[in-house]
Amino acid sequence: MTQMKMKASVAVVTFFLLFSSVLTSKPGYQPQTCCRRFYQKKIPDHVVQSFRYTSVTCAMRGVIITMTTNKDICVDPSSEWVKKLVNVPTVKPISTLTQNS
Repeated sequence: MTQMKMKASVAVVTFFLLFSSVLTSKPGYQPQTCCRRFYQKKIPDHVVQSFRYTSVTCAMRGVIITMTTNKDICVDPSSEWVKKLVNVPTVKPISTLTQNS
């Protein structure tokens, strides 16, 4: 009886692992990223590659800036320099969908 329960448990865990890997391998899938704190210093425009807004489900709404070094940094969207940065035509948002989601 114990062996049967163990086999059933292994089968259930395997199913969930396979199912979750299918979900994360969808084209265009982006894992949800939320900010826990904001970077306080101004980031120069020339080192910013792109930006995206955090999801509305995040406790802290933020802007995630991807730098030319591919490093992501969370910044406060209410900061004046961030407001100006997201309106700079040379800095591209990753997707308009992530801005509104």
